Amino acid sequence: MLGMRLEMRHQLRQELKQKLELKLRLELRLALKQLLKLIHALLLKQVLTLEDAVEFRNAWRGMGWADRSDFARIAARNWDVGLGARDVMFALARFDRKEFGELAEAATGIDQNIRRLREQGALRMINEAARHENKDLRLLALRFILRLPPPGRLFWSAEDLVKLLSSALQYDGDGELVWILAGGWAVELLLGEAIREHHDIDTIALGEHPMLLDTDKQHPDNYFDIFECTSEFLVAKCVRKVKWHGANVFVLAPEFLFLSKFIRPPRPQDWQDAQALIRKFAERWDLRLICEIIGCNICRFGRTAELMTILGAREPEYIIEALGRFW
Repeated sequence: MLGMRLEMRHQLRQELKQKLELKLRLELRLALKQLLKLIHALLLKQVLTLEDAVEFRNAWRGMGWADRSDFARIAARNWDVGLGARDVMFALARFDRKEFGELAEAATGIDQNIRRLREQGALRMINEAARHENKDLRLLALRFILRLPPPGRLFWSAEDLVKLLSSALQYDGDGELVWILAGGWAVELLLGEAIREHHDIDTIALGEHPMLLDTDKQHPDNYFDIFECTSEFLVAKCVRKVKWHGANVFVLAPEFLFLSKFIRPPRPQDWQDAQALIRKFAERWDLRLICEIIGCNICRFGRTAELMTILGAREPEYIIEALGRFW
């Protein structure tokens, strides 16, 4: 009998606790609604009076911390209300920091929420476009994705490349190649080993005309102020499939990469990449393809016979030594 009484007492205590919590939540919701209603009223006014300011401040102080957080989230999702609340709070804080200074921190929180939600919405749209069947939408998404740098870092890591490959698929819905990995990362994947840090990720977008897009800037006159070739030529002859992190990645052929780095006097990092490609591929790369790519050059390179003689030796160290004196 005593056990049953204790059990009933415990049950009553739990029910009373739940009712009190419910009542508290309802009171907080009422305060939240009152504050939102006040914001709407203030937004309709041309002039904010001192009485309005005091009423707003008192309404804010009357809310609990949990409800203030809810208000910040609701205001951020309803941008008209959110921007209005943010501006009212900042204005009051500037008018009298002693009386209304506490509102500045709240306004900053609302502003951060608005920015975060806007970025999330934009990223969601970009990611949806990156997986769309339409090739043009994927190319547009690729351009946006490459504008989003890794936060607080100067270099792009393997993890950044994995994210790019998973968010911007290289094929469209019809199985047509949309973009190719180029530059230093393409060299690294072909070599199967890390050779240096990368300041950017280079890609070739295969639109009506091929275009180099990278994470630093868009400059269509990079590879393609050296070579004049079509997307069809690149896909047919200058793409290689590499297995990396369990997935197939489509990269520029080593022959194209080598010439892009050496057909003009190379920068130090380009010469470093060129030497690595020579050591890996000189004994087996396609000399006919190299000759064909050179034929596409528009930078007035006129030493084809001399270069082909050196590459024809197919001995990596000899080629590196000879090309070290080439320019």
